[in-house]
Amino acid sequence: MIEILNSIPETILAATATGAGNAYALPPNASQVTWQSVFATAPAAAHIHIEVSNDNSAWAEVSNSSATVTTATTFNTSALFIRANLVSKTGGSTFSVILVAKSALDLVTPPAASAVVATTEFPALDSGVNSLATGAQIKAFTSDDTALTGDTTAETSFTLSGTVLNAVALPVYADEAAAAALATGDFYQTAAGALRIKL
Repeated sequence: MIEILNSIPETILAATATGAGNAYALPPNASQVTWQSVFATAPAAAHIHIEVSNDNSAWAEVSNSSATVTTATTFNTSALFIRANLVSKTGGSTFSVILVAKSALDLVTPPAASAVVATTEFPALDSGVNSLATGAQIKAFTSDDTALTGDTTAETSFTLSGTVLNAVALPVYADEAAAAALATGDFYQTAAGALRIKL
């Protein structure tokens, strides 16, 4: 059986006589399907069904068209298999159905980027025992997925115990303005012990 590739057009029917075409496997995850009927010569009448199945045996109609000109329709399905069925026709030649299926994962709209706050604060960290290698980098991300990178230096060490990260000997600054000498992405702490990243 041919599997329909995600977002790649596939001709699932090219018929000159009535009847169901071959079955095709849909992409994994729920799919958005757009199908288009095309005629080599326009018929006087035609009726096409799009049918789906979960077992490649029992089929159910989910969309249809009686148009005698090229038309397109979109629907959603979580079925495993799909086929086109030329139910009836009068005149015309070579009835084709072209289909594009998109995985639901491709239809998710990422959240809008939000403004980066002036200072990023983290909860207090506990001490640990396993040292990270010299020069290792720790990455933090703002709410709009902008990476901020701080690196370990001679005066700052990071230790890791399980899932707890401990930063030792960080420079101390009162706020973002006071930390102006740091490079973007450098870690520092306030006098109260709040861990921050220079933006």
